[in-house]
This record gives sequence, C-alpha cells and structure tokens, in this order.
Amino acid sequence: MLGLLPDGSREVLTVVNHPTEGAIAWEMELQALKERGVKQIDLIVSDALSGIENAVCSAFPTALHQLCVVHFKRKVLNTVSSKDKAEVGEELKELFPMEHTDMTPLAAYKKLRTFAQRWGKKYPSLARLGNERNAAYFTYLRFSDSVRRMIYSTNWVERLNRSYKRTLLMRGAMPSPTSVVYLLGSVAKEKTEGTYARRLPYFREWKIR
Repeated sequence: MLGLLPDGSREVLTVVNHPTEGAIAWEMELQALKERGVKQIDLIVSDALSGIENAVCSAFPTALHQLCVVHFKRKVLNTVSSKDKAEVGEELKELFPMEHTDMTPLAAYKKLRTFAQRWGKKYPSLARLGNERNAAYFTYLRFSDSVRRMIYSTNWVERLNRSYKRTLLMRGAMPSPTSVVYLLGSVAKEKTEGTYARRLPYFREWKIR
C-alpha cells in the first residue's frame, strides 16, 4: 500500500504477503492501518477487484473510492476486435476527460451507460459496463485538474511493483516468503526516504467537489 500524506509526500504504508488477492485480505490490511493510528483517508485508488468497495467502506466509510481507469480501458480494448479498437479507443478518451472539463461523475457515468448499451449489442460482455459500481471510475472528476492524472489510476503502485520485481530478479532465488517481504520492505524504506520524500505541491490544498 502506498499512501499520500497531507504535506504532499508519499509513504509505503505496508508490505504484506497474501497468497491470493481478495477483498477480505484488503479489508484486513485497511483495518490494520486503523489500528496503527490512521484516522482518515480522503481517497482510495484501487483496481476493480470484486467486493473491494465493501472492504473500503467497512474500514474507512467516509473515504472516496476511485477504480483504476487504465485497467478499465485495457480490459475494454482487449474485448473488441482489431477493426474496432481505434473507434472504441477514441470514445474511451471522451468518456474519461482530464483537464478543462466541468463534467460531473454522474454525467460521465451516464455516458458510460450509453457506451455500454451501444457496444454491448456487438460485444455482450461490454453491456455489463453499465453496472452501478462502475460509477467509481469517475470519482477523479470531483478533484481539480492539477491532480486528476495522478489519482485516476494505480500507476504509482504499478511503478512501485516494478521496482520490487527488478529487485527480486537481481537477487534470484530467495530462501522463504518472509525473506522476500523483508527485502521488499528495504526497497519500500529506500523509496519512502528518497523519491517519495519529495513533496508534490498539487496535493497540499486539494479540494473535493
């Protein structure tokens, strides 16, 4: 878990090993953050793991929740045929505007439902995109232009995971899962004290619409 602190710096909050990823595991880790003293979270950005919204709501009921738009786009484009990718790609750009837009999350979700109904006629699996939980893909529109590109996806965490993978590839075989966690913890500590210590000014006074 990677957290953004009130002063604009970032911190790796925890490094854990769960054999399988699930909403219950994430609820356990979020509850563990509360036990360690985290009192408030304004926004949680995650992938669309089934049931994760319930885990977020259970641990931090006042937190807003943003599902990863990058994963969403990738899933949609992998569903359509090559001849439709360009057209669908352009429509996805319009569905998820970033700067210079007054579109509300509700208005954007309504456009997604229209998109799902139309393309669902050709690709039945896309018809399910109109599901109400998918409104959480547009939470980023409640924030100012200056931070939207940094909160609409899990890219920060993905980059951290790539650092973990590079470290493990350099080390080769590890004696136990516990040793892996300790090694990744050292990477997290280095990141927190180095790159992540730099404060991002855009977040010091962010406002939620």
